[in-house]
Amino acid sequence: MKIVLATLVLGPMLLASGCKQKPSPPPLPPPSPVIGEWTCTTKTETGNAKIDAVYVADGTFSAKITVNANLNGKRLFSKAAVTGAWSTREQMFAQTLGEVTVLVSTVNGEKRPDSSSSSLVRSLALAAKDHAITTLDAAEFVYATKAGVVSCKR
Repeated sequence: MKIVLATLVLGPMLLASGCKQKPSPPPLPPPSPVIGEWTCTTKTETGNAKIDAVYVADGTFSAKITVNANLNGKRLFSKAAVTGAWSTREQMFAQTLGEVTVLVSTVNGEKRPDSSSSSLVRSLALAAKDHAITTLDAAEFVYATKAGVVSCKR
């Protein structure tokens, strides 16, 4: 009887101690504050650019870029649609340009070949693995490129 009683009392305790709950998985990191829509501006040695960008959680982005520049006494104007990829690591921002589709390209108001506008857009140096992030919060995103500082607002 003592054995049966001990088994009835100790058995469930032994079983309960052997059934460990699996630890819950670690919480997912918060989404990057880069994700979302931004209106950005940047100045270059020869002009300025406006960038309307959408950064997606899957690491891709799309943007419409408008560039106004003066080069060798000529007024250059370009609008382009750009796609690419982005990522962040600590205080660094990486961005690669994929397809650049020139929508409008003019020199002194006259339509010009798309290749000059594509080169102009790429000259903004938006693509790099080492843009230093100086500000990144819910309303403002500022990073430095080799060509200058890109300042973005929501």
